Amino acid sequence: GGTAVSFGSLGAPVEPGLWGRRSEVEGRRAVGAGASPTVYVEAKRIAPLLKRARRLGGRVLQPRTEIPGHGWCALVRDPDGNRVGLFEEKAR
Repeated sequence: GGTAVSFGSLGAPVEPGLWGRRSEVEGRRAVGAGASPTVYVEAKRIAPLLKRARRLGGRVLQPRTEIPGHGWCALVRDPDGNRVGLFEEKAR
């Protein structure tokens, strides 16, 4: 049997391990959970998504908060540690 090699998003071979893996080619550490940018997604309604996130093992970092004149936003952390922003547009 041979040794399995996985490849990162840039095609560089990386050492085994889910977090803190290291590129053998570039010699730099990959971005770990919580250190990457927060991606925001638009939702028709935030409240049901916050309940679902909790039920699936996530954590609400910021509850549904009004952005005057624009809508509402919230932040959750998924079970893998990634932050996801939610945006609900104000009805026109």
